[in-house]
Amino acid sequence: MSIAQAQTAQNALSQYVTELQDNRDDSALRRRIIYVVRTMDSVPVIPEEARRNYAAASALQAGARTIEDVRESIPAYESALLFAPWWPEANRDLGLVLEAAQRYDEAITYLELYMATNPGYEELYAAFNAIMRIKTQGKWKKPC
Repeated sequence: MSIAQAQTAQNALSQYVTELQDNRDDSALRRRIIYVVRTMDSVPVIPEEARRNYAAASALQAGARTIEDVRESIPAYESALLFAPWWPEANRDLGLVLEAAQRYDEAITYLELYMATNPGYEELYAAFNAIMRIKTQGKWKKPC
């Protein structure tokens, strides 16, 4: 990638992440961000604020004993992904927590975003299986 292309990708990434702050539920925008990052020579550094939120979410999830406890970790994962929407593990973990919290449509969205990050065959297969588990157990409400 040339320097000009790298700057264009970085500018697009910055613009999209800024737009995401006002459009938090825009999964198409999140997908565009992931695809821009995939065109870059190196993955952007995960901002410290994203890492802090992810660590808090992981701690809440690890200590969860009830479905309500699990749900308490969701806002922290969502916050992490506002700062680093391209972060594969955060998308995967939020998807799995949303599944555990019985928010199946959102779980599928985040697992699909995780798959869009191109995580590797085994990880891709595990995410696909999680989506199929949700869909085949009748937990998912197919969009009209």
